[in-house]
Amino acid sequence: MAHEHVFNKHKLNQQAATLLIQPDHGFLPSGIHCLYYSAYQLVNFMLHDTFEMSKEDIFRAQEDYKDSGGEQRGSHELTIMIFYRELTNHVGTAIASAVKNNILELKLLRKKADYDNLIITELHATLAISKYEPIIQNLYSEFKLE
Repeated sequence: MAHEHVFNKHKLNQQAATLLIQPDHGFLPSGIHCLYYSAYQLVNFMLHDTFEMSKEDIFRAQEDYKDSGGEQRGSHELTIMIFYRELTNHVGTAIASAVKNNILELKLLRKKADYDNLIITELHATLAISKYEPIIQNLYSEFKLE
């Protein structure tokens, strides 16, 4: 695993989220933040190690995506769309779409938790977990990750 450090960061954020998303701790926004970054780091790890894309390949694919009308998207969203394309080639549209949609919904929850003037409740955390768990289950199962 050439990018094992990214996989390890995915696991660390996963563990941090588990600790932070405890109702009595009061760190729900941080827990949601960690869930998203755990998923995003897994995406980056898989782009490099599973789909064998270099940083340059990913950057070029982001530029190509922008040139085809995706310029309104940020770098994370572009990376997720590239991941979706690669994932579709390996597991088909149904699983790839479910993973992509859950990551994008988790990203929106992370933005609310990080930036919106709103109290993050257990309901938000539960929703974030419900988006995160299928991402991990699908990717770990399909690609035999541990």
